[in-house]
Amino acid sequence: MIESPRAVRVRVTNLDIARQWYCQALECDPSYDDEHGVTFVVGGCLLTLSLGDASGPPGTTVYWGVDDLAGEYQRLCAMGQHGGQNLPMLDANPRTAEVLDPFGNVFGLFANDEKGERKARNQRVAQKLALQNVRETLDQIQHKEAEEKRLGRIIGWFAAIALVLLVLVVWGVVAKRAPQPGTLLIPLSSTMAN
Repeated sequence: MIESPRAVRVRVTNLDIARQWYCQALECDPSYDDEHGVTFVVGGCLLTLSLGDASGPPGTTVYWGVDDLAGEYQRLCAMGQHGGQNLPMLDANPRTAEVLDPFGNVFGLFANDEKGERKARNQRVAQKLALQNVRETLDQIQHKEAEEKRLGRIIGWFAAIALVLLVLVVWGVVAKRAPQPGTLLIPLSSTMAN
């Protein structure tokens, strides 16, 4: 399976000028430097400036991370006219391989065969999943709290309306039992005594 880019190789004809320019552009010093190339580590990706001439492969090569270098190399070569050209591995480094696409562009592969890299990648994936789960849980809690507040407001309005209705009913009952103006009230105890 092809993953995200792990390394980039830029072929240059003047290594001194390229080193100086990339040091300023990246605002860092190279982590490896010799007469054949200069390598920078930028955000976990290797950027290598390789000394080349006009007869070598032109331009820039991006190296895509793979778990099975030989398997992916064979798969790309087997694509034939629909994909990579059958080429020998262009790089002597056992962690990289290159094929040409149908247009002559170099397509690089970079082996993720170190246990530390694989473990770190799996940890990053696990961390992303954990963060996604935390976000989903927080969203659910926030949604639940919003629903509870909404339900609380609805219950509050119903309680207020019920209280107003109860007051009106009690007031109506009391108003019916209250003496009407001009009505004479005779206490029961005084009429029975006579």
